[in-house]
Parts: sequence; structure tokens; C-alpha cells
Amino acid sequence: MEVSAKERQRAEHLLQSQRIQLHQIESFSFMKRYRRDPHENIAGGKDRYGPGIFVFHLKEKQDRILHMPPFKHPSSLVRFLVSQGIPFANYSPCNRSEGTLPAETYQRPSLYMFWFFILFLTFLILGYYSISGDARHTIVRAKPLLHLHADDPVLLPDIGQ
Repeated sequence: MEVSAKERQRAEHLLQSQRIQLHQIESFSFMKRYRRDPHENIAGGKDRYGPGIFVFHLKEKQDRILHMPPFKHPSSLVRFLVSQGIPFANYSPCNRSEGTLPAETYQRPSLYMFWFFILFLTFLILGYYSISGDARHTIVRAKPLLHLHADDPVLLPDIGQ
């Protein structure tokens, strides 16, 4: 398995911060529930489980537990450890065959395309109304404004007197 330089650096830094050397690790488990022994008298002795749980089985017959949140890229640590030849304890390869996959794919129309079309149509209509100079297509009409103030002497001075 090929590991990039960034993944290698990330994994080595993480192992150094946990004070774990590569030669100390016998095997490791990933995303497997870790059950503490009932005779261990450790504060906070709850089971550990979740998507970012690493259990390093060390050669000194002890386990080291590490929780990695997804933003710290736990997959890079898995790739690095496998590339170094450290056994993956809970890895079980599944036998896939190409014939089990369906040959048909079903595509449905996207709602985004529908809303994009409605938005496009709205802007097309608004653009037509703003460009056309026809009085019956304008949104605000000036004609009723003049009829309201037809008898106002300030707005319409007397012509002819």
C-alpha cells in the first residue's frame, strides 16, 4: 500500500505524541469496541467504542487506546501502519464478485434543476418587463398618479389666463 509523505508525517507525529514506537506495536484494531477487564481498577473504566478508536496491542502484553476524531484523518494512520507491516487485528476481507452489482442505474431528476429553471424564468420575465417600454408591461404606472392630482393648482398651473 502506497502512503504519501503527508500521511506518513501525520502518522509518525501522532505516534510520537502518544509515546508509541513502531517496534513496540504487535498489532492494532480500528473501530472495534474495546472492553476493559473487570479486574482492572482504572478510573473511568468504561468501554470505549466509536468510529475513531484505535487499540494498539503492544508486545509488552498491554493495550494502548487512542481516540482520533475524523478531522485528524484516522485513515492515514491505518494506511501507514499497514504499509509498515503491522498486522490489522480486526480486518476481515470480504469476497466481492463483479456479477453481484446491478447493471442498471436509476437516475431521477434533481430538484436543483427545477428551482434553477424557475429562477431563470423569473429573471427572464423581469428582464423583459424592465427592457420593454410599453406602458402595459411596466410594473409601476405613472398614469394613475397624474389623475389623482389633476385638480391640484400647485402641480398644474393655469394655462391660458
